[in-house]
Amino acid sequence: MNPPRRFAIWANTAKATFWDTLPGIMSWAEERGLEVFFTTRIVNSLDHPDQYRHEVIREADDFSRMDFVLALGGDGTILSAARAIAHRQVPILGIHLGDLGFLAKVTLSDLYTRLNQVARIILWN
Repeated sequence: MNPPRRFAIWANTAKATFWDTLPGIMSWAEERGLEVFFTTRIVNSLDHPDQYRHEVIREADDFSRMDFVLALGGDGTILSAARAIAHRQVPILGIHLGDLGFLAKVTLSDLYTRLNQVARIILWN
């Protein structure tokens, strides 16, 4: 049996839309047997730390173990994720949560379509 596949969530935790979207992403991941890693910023912002089944990105090298990073926010969020990942060659799927942005073409309306595409391409090939 293959070990569980994993991805990290990097997000703009100041956006209410992120918190509204997180439960669905966690359900999507659980249905597929995927291991989810949160940044410490997300963990520190949770009302109940045990609310979701997750691991924690504790240092930059932890990104090397991820199949991809899901960045939820705007251009600044995607750029900060790219800086954190640096040279580790981990793909980023940017999800646009704001009103104006240029880096992420994926919006909430097609979030799960795109996640399923990424899962098929990155995780199961």
